[in-house]
Amino acid sequence: MPIMHKLRTAFVARRIASTLLAAIFWISVSIAAEGDPVALRKWPGGMVSIETHWDLHIVVWPNSDSHVASQLPRAGDLVLFAPDNHPRSESMFRSNTIVVGDHSNDSKWIDHTLSRKPNDTLVSWTPRSDLKGDDVNAVQVQTLAVGDGDYVAEKTPILVEVDGVRLLLIPGGAFALESNDDMRRALATVEKVDLIYVVDDTDSESAPAFLDEACAQLKARFVLLGDTEEVRDAIRVKHNTFAISKSSDQSSSIAKTISLSETPWNMNGELASLFSSMEKASFDSQSVFSKLSTTQMNFRPINGTHTPRWNAEHMMGRQLLFFSQIYHSLEPAIAVQDLNPKQMPAEYAPVHNDWTGAEEARQIQRVGAFTRRFAYLMDGLELDQAAPASRWTPRGLLTQMARHYAEHTANTVKKFELPEWPQE
Repeated sequence: MPIMHKLRTAFVARRIASTLLAAIFWISVSIAAEGDPVALRKWPGGMVSIETHWDLHIVVWPNSDSHVASQLPRAGDLVLFAPDNHPRSESMFRSNTIVVGDHSNDSKWIDHTLSRKPNDTLVSWTPRSDLKGDDVNAVQVQTLAVGDGDYVAEKTPILVEVDGVRLLLIPGGAFALESNDDMRRALATVEKVDLIYVVDDTDSESAPAFLDEACAQLKARFVLLGDTEEVRDAIRVKHNTFAISKSSDQSSSIAKTISLSETPWNMNGELASLFSSMEKASFDSQSVFSKLSTTQMNFRPINGTHTPRWNAEHMMGRQLLFFSQIYHSLEPAIAVQDLNPKQMPAEYAPVHNDWTGAEEARQIQRVGAFTRRFAYLMDGLELDQAAPASRWTPRGLLTQMARHYAEHTANTVKKFELPEWPQE
């Protein structure tokens, strides 16, 4: 996934909202490495959600407020509860629901991997010691042992690692310990992290000083606090999403303090209508491809036209490239990602020739999730003026993507009528 370095300097200055201008200034000190952006979202009541580029979704410390849970972009693939806020109903979450520190099951101590390998329908939640094989898209989740063996879930940090990004989530109760020596010993087991998030950090007078110490020890690039009203130098963002990726800058620096709103950015007006049209066309395409077998995806018509797999990769690749170009110019933590295949049938080589149609459909879905996840970057852009780093206007791009999905899916459906079309 190449990064267009020239675009970084040419378009960083182009931003309308003053908050995002500030955000570009501080994040540009750590250039995005080739890799996938991770989104961390802050919600009311201390709830945190993490969304990966593979579209795995982790929810940490949710409460029983169903209204808050309903705001999540989708159900969690993994949900980590503290014992005192475990809701009676888990209908808004998926099967991997863990009560951290529950002595009645195997989740007292967590050192697990959340994974969904290609062609697998369901995600897996596996102790790291039981892992078989490798999955580059997997999420590693680990709780840090704090104290003398009496497990106190509300005081236990959670380390999450995915796509080269390490996030340390610390509940506010951690600073209510009688001695921070326990926390120091726990953090001593952790190597460098990219971001530290502390919920309700104001319940201990020693919290600010100890947090500075932890940031220095772990060489954190960013620190996100649960309460930053009194933090003078915090960079304040008006929505609840923070994009972070693996940094190519390995030098240590003072952590930047981030203040996120608990309210997600709301897309409305014509932009929302155009997005909906594109997403409907994408969903219609997914419905067609998801029914195809691997053999059918790799079918090469004797008339020399493309395989269905090329159509799927081409549609997905175009959307990912065009939107990542715009997003990267406004938020360098999001890399430009060009997965568009060769155009001519004779030159085309599939990236994953063993993927079923269902997995290719999920790939299209992942690109759609990526596009909407970071769409807040389009806030304030004129619909009929060229977007930064793009030859497209937002209206033109969204309209073309909807048309593009419809056309290439229709071309695929025509192949079903060919006499040589495989039936399974």
